[in-house]
Amino acid sequence: MKNKLIKTALDQKPKIQKQTLNQPQKQAKQLGQKLGIILAIILGINIGQSICAQAQMFSQGDSFTSVALRGTVVAHCQPRPGDPGSGGPTMVTYSCRESILEPAEMDYFVGPQGIVAETVELQVTHEDGSKRAKSYPYDSVRFRSSKRVNLWVASLFQKPFLEQGINKFNYILKQADQVVQAGQFDVQVERGAPRTCPYSSITIWDPNECSNQISVCRRYFQQFNDCR
Repeated sequence: MKNKLIKTALDQKPKIQKQTLNQPQKQAKQLGQKLGIILAIILGINIGQSICAQAQMFSQGDSFTSVALRGTVVAHCQPRPGDPGSGGPTMVTYSCRESILEPAEMDYFVGPQGIVAETVELQVTHEDGSKRAKSYPYDSVRFRSSKRVNLWVASLFQKPFLEQGINKFNYILKQADQVVQAGQFDVQVERGAPRTCPYSSITIWDPNECSNQISVCRRYFQQFNDCR
């Protein structure tokens, strides 16, 4: 009986020692797993913030180039067919000048991923201190403004957002009049080399358009792909 007890004790002893040795290893493994999860969460947050920071700009990026176009065009103005009141043929010569923005004059604001909003308000400050602000509807599925933003086109009815130099933007995303996200980004406009279109002529069948130099010059520059 005594021998059996000794044998049983000897058989159980290694098992007890084995359990004692594995316990610290198990705890260390569990601690390592927890640290790994924490590290992954921290890295995920940093990566997410980096992606959001890169996304907050226009779809064509944050660097644009302004190009001055010039050239001379002769507009041959013809009366509208069947309209004797539109007058006879005339000819007008225009010296055309225009500044365009490349790669785009109208573009979408692109917001951070995963933010649900109804509107985006854009505010810009130019190098001379002048400011401009406007709100646009926001597409939470595509994470961008629903309409393209006027970056460069100036007219009686609209003003552009960008000017030469550094343009500092603030954006505010709102849902039900509550701010859900806000941030800043810069857009640079550099001055490119001017381009000249060859001397040319075009025929216009609308007397009203023929007297509009801006419209005629735009047609002329389009004819030569903006003097490329």
